[in-house]
Amino acid sequence: MDPVSTLFAPFKNHDLCLWFYLLSVAGFVLFLFSLFGAIFYGLVAKNKSPIATVSFYGMLMYLIVYFQNRLLYSMCVKSI
Repeated sequence: MDPVSTLFAPFKNHDLCLWFYLLSVAGFVLFLFSLFGAIFYGLVAKNKSPIATVSFYGMLMYLIVYFQNRLLYSMCVKSI
């Protein structure tokens, strides 16, 4: 068999769907941490620095990671 075909062939083990589930849980937890951190920093900080913008982009990134891995988990489970 061609080594390139083997490198990009689908996995035979369907237990790897759990990986997408764990990544979606981790993405959601990190989203919550960044959300609560931004709220806490916004309420406590007297100096309004650009950290709010950075926090917003961090929350957006973790929300995208959560959605992407949840979508991939659903696709993986439905393909079995």
